[in-house]
Amino acid sequence: MDSILYLYVPVAWLVGQLIKLLIGVCKYRRFVPTSFFSLGGMPSSHSALVSALVTAVGINEGITSTVFVVTFVFSFIVIYDAWAHHRVRRHTLPQVLAGIVVGVITLLTAALLHGYF
Repeated sequence: MDSILYLYVPVAWLVGQLIKLLIGVCKYRRFVPTSFFSLGGMPSSHSALVSALVTAVGINEGITSTVFVVTFVFSFIVIYDAWAHHRVRRHTLPQVLAGIVVGVITLLTAALLHGYF
């Protein structure tokens, strides 16, 4: 098993948080460092992280593997929780979908860079 892609899973979270910083700069016309540590907002870094994980597992283990199915179910629970389960909604559906896109694109880029495709 090649584990290099798993190193990019936290990178997807980091990319999501950096996008929040950029959005903060555009929205408030100034650098807002606290937006890096915010739990809500665009995109959902929770969704980015678990989407990157499920993508890495799918590429390394195959989408028919047991570990992929378990990871997919885990990611669904985290994404659902980020969107709809909290009393105070932390993320909107577009924020969650943007997080999923960030996670998948981060991992697919890493896979391309490392010759998986």
